[in-house]
Amino acid sequence: MAMKMLFTRASTSTRQLARNINTQELLDKSKVFATKTAQIASAQLGNLSRSAQSFSPKVGATIDCTMYWGRVAKEMAKEVYAKQQLAPPTTAEYHQARKQLLDLFKRENVMKLTTKDVAKGALIGIEVGGFFLVGEIIGRRNLVGYDV
Repeated sequence: MAMKMLFTRASTSTRQLARNINTQELLDKSKVFATKTAQIASAQLGNLSRSAQSFSPKVGATIDCTMYWGRVAKEMAKEVYAKQQLAPPTTAEYHQARKQLLDLFKRENVMKLTTKDVAKGALIGIEVGGFFLVGEIIGRRNLVGYDV
């Protein structure tokens, strides 16, 4: 019985609290919570960096270097995104590009291809394949095959 009364009081006070708090207060409280969470995360990362530095100066320097270049890459990406006005394609642009691609493979369009067009396509395919193979060789760091 006491538990039921306690639950009833808690739910009643929760409802009253929900009525009393307006949206702006809720947003302000969530901003404060997010700020505190970011500060705690930043402090924890700082602690991790300090403990790594005490573990080994080389590891600490590597972490600091990695963090620095990560921030630089993030800022560079922001600038490129803003200057190039990058944005994901809209649904209309997507459907238009899909339609153009499907139109390329229709029978009438394939029949209109000249020998010159087919030769260009074959050369582009060979070029793409060649770059893929060069990438594989670089990735393996070996011309013949993977080291097993």
